[in-house]
Amino acid sequence: MFDPNVDPKMMTAWVREIPERLYAMDQRDEFPREIQDSWSNLIHLTPPKPCLTDDPASELDLLARRYVL
Repeated sequence: MFDPNVDPKMMTAWVREIPERLYAMDQRDEFPREIQDSWSNLIHLTPPKPCLTDDPASELDLLARRYVL
């Protein structure tokens, strides 16, 4: 759920920054901690959960529509 008062420019910057930081091998371990420490009032991380499926692409699409879009 998005806050209706969110700054669109800030969201656009996060959309670019988050994947870049997650794919950067040297920041992979520290970035989730940074999100929790610095952005905890904006982004909430939950522990990962396993997902077993016969069709990973479809499942990923479903999860993205459910939690992101």
